[in-house]
Amino acid sequence: MKNGHRHSPSDCTDCQQESGGFGFPDVVFKPDAVKVVKGEPKLYDDVKPSGNHVRHYFCPRCGSTLWSSLDALGKVNAVKLGTFSLGSGTAFFHPSDELFCKSKQQWVKDISIQGTNQHDGMPPA
Repeated sequence: MKNGHRHSPSDCTDCQQESGGFGFPDVVFKPDAVKVVKGEPKLYDDVKPSGNHVRHYFCPRCGSTLWSSLDALGKVNAVKLGTFSLGSGTAFFHPSDELFCKSKQQWVKDISIQGTNQHDGMPPA
């Protein structure tokens, strides 16, 4: 992870389900770098067949996904790009990796982000 975080859109089936087809652009942070400043998020704990947990945190008011915590990544938080204040801009986001490319929907298989590393699954943390 560069500077403590990695910018990665994910095309895993969870992200596709949440987004409606495309994956979500995430910024991955270590858990101690993510702080909720107001309210208490709702949690959905999804236990995968492997036994790993994917914990999805949602805004209790609007239902937006805030971040996901993944055991498979060493308990980091994948913060959804849409949670950042658009007033401050999201120009900092330039993906370094595309994750779970093998899971892309057929109609986006040929679309890739220029300059990113393509991964069929989850690369090492």
